[in-house]
Amino acid sequence: MNERTSGLGSGIKFGLLSAVVYIVLIIIWYKALGNNPMMLGMAKAVSYVIIIIIFFLAAYTRRKELGGYATVKEIFGTVFIVILFAELSCGIFNYLYLRFIDPEYLQRFAVSTVEWMRQNGQDPERIKEFTEAARSQTETSFGIVLLDIAQKVIVSSIVGLLISFIMKRNNADRSAVI
Repeated sequence: MNERTSGLGSGIKFGLLSAVVYIVLIIIWYKALGNNPMMLGMAKAVSYVIIIIIFFLAAYTRRKELGGYATVKEIFGTVFIVILFAELSCGIFNYLYLRFIDPEYLQRFAVSTVEWMRQNGQDPERIKEFTEAARSQTETSFGIVLLDIAQKVIVSSIVGLLISFIMKRNNADRSAVI
């Protein structure tokens, strides 16, 4: 399979970019925003938008490589490679960070979240439920991390397919190919 048909080169290039960006964003989440659950949630949402922009850039680059005309299949092949890099790097780095780099983070986050919930007048029963759920999340096995990565790949693949449909442009000579 040559570069013209596979899109492997641009997929790897944007995949590595997405991996580096995701890792930097994760470090920012935990170091700068990790004590406030609202800020952390917003940071994660903004981070995913940034990753989606990288998906779009990969799709655009792939279409440009193909002379401005590309099928959904040609674009999605490249975007899927980027998705794999992005979600694997996110999941694995997250696991390594929380398990080895800063294993006390989840406990500190739970304490700050309970404090935030109290300050915002949350129901004591809801706070108790959160506390129990937080205790069960402190020990995450690598198997659960892999399951989480698989779920994120599926969700991101749906996004990638939508991007591929948006970015496709059929040439009259190639209109029979999806």
